[in-house]
Amino acid sequence: MTHDQPAESAGDINAWATAMQSGNGPRYLRLADFIEAAVAHGTLRPGERVPAQRSLANLLAVDLTTVTRGFNEARRRGLIEARGPLGTFIAAPRAELLQRVDLSMNIPPAPADLDMNALLREGMARVLVRSDADLLMTYHMGGGGRADWQAGAKWLQPVLGHVAPDRVVVCPGAQAALAALILAFTQPGEVILAEPLLYPGMPHAAAQLGRRIAPVAVDDHGMRPDALEAACRK
Repeated sequence: MTHDQPAESAGDINAWATAMQSGNGPRYLRLADFIEAAVAHGTLRPGERVPAQRSLANLLAVDLTTVTRGFNEARRRGLIEARGPLGTFIAAPRAELLQRVDLSMNIPPAPADLDMNALLREGMARVLVRSDADLLMTYHMGGGGRADWQAGAKWLQPVLGHVAPDRVVVCPGAQAALAALILAFTQPGEVILAEPLLYPGMPHAAAQLGRRIAPVAVDDHGMRPDALEAACRK
């Protein structure tokens, strides 16, 4: 079909009737399947008007309800769209707007089987029972307080075993912690030895602070001792 053809003749009109006579399943699904196949093969193109439901029902010798159900199914699949008094048209392809997976951020995906909004509301309610909202919004002591250190030690225990709370420092984020450690233990121009694969924020922090990173060979257990010793000598 070209755009010069009548608006009612979307594609080969006889193909609509053929689609209803062949195939399996309910007739309304055959109609939706025909539209989907025609769109996939380019017989029906985005922006083309499809026949009016009543006219199509007469052409196909089916009741209007069958055509309406078929159109509803096609609309559910994103194949057609109604434009009020103008009629029904083949819809434009859906744009994929899925969020890109950004591996540079150390952010775990949200659990699929949990209602995060409900969990956040419940967690905030528990915090506000024991704390004052105005106090929470003020500046806090750098490095955290005793309650923060105890909570951190408890959180680290399954991985590191017993951790003395006074050895815990609370930071506003991993990047801030990395920057603090680099400034505390290295000098500008020095080399930081690391495994070939590391947290993406580490090279960024090192570059910003005038340090450079040299990779050390690894095996299944981490850095190879001989490679680390050779790198230290160098």
